[in-house]
Amino acid sequence: MHYLRWDSQSNIPVYIVMDDFILKSVAPDDITEEVFTWLTSPEMLRGLNLSSIPFNIFQLKEYIKRFDNYHNYFIGIFCKSKKCLIGFYT
Repeated sequence: MHYLRWDSQSNIPVYIVMDDFILKSVAPDDITEEVFTWLTSPEMLRGLNLSSIPFNIFQLKEYIKRFDNYHNYFIGIFCKSKKCLIGFYT
């Protein structure tokens, strides 16, 4: 089943359900210690063409709050069965 919730006039978070994945706006609560470690790993930073991310986990959660789901999006790709973040698009 495919479900799309969208409103061009507000900042309602993105939430799209597919067979195996959920695409949704990343929220601060989605940033676990495991996700933070993954996002700040050398391999990830190389892929993002960054030398470092000058955030601790609290600062990263605060940064995530800046994405307003109207002008700026941070879309997470979540594995439906494991309920975990496996990718993202900004």
